[in-house]
Amino acid sequence: MEASASETQGQSRAPSKQLYVATIKFTSTPFRADTVALRYLEVAPKVLDFGAQSYSFYRSDDDADKFEHISYWEDKDDFEAYWFSRKMQALRQDVQGMVEMPMLPHWHTMLENG
Repeated sequence: MEASASETQGQSRAPSKQLYVATIKFTSTPFRADTVALRYLEVAPKVLDFGAQSYSFYRSDDDADKFEHISYWEDKDDFEAYWFSRKMQALRQDVQGMVEMPMLPHWHTMLENG
């Protein structure tokens, strides 16, 4: 017997495929956040060209100097191709000195989403 729509509404579910989540968190130096954001916005959507399922790029409401880029991948190697692409290398070099620490990706495995 199948569950009705009212019974399944609001329930989270495991992703149909194994997805890896890459997060890149960084903080700009004072008075550089707008410049960093504009430069990063040029390369953030490029993840789709390298095989990401989707992405998001956030700026904190509490601290406008803090950013987070999240992307979802079926294959970590595709992310590596993006991360070491000329555009991403150029961005990391370009914003050097405008961010507090080097931008580094961190991996997570999606267990559930809704």
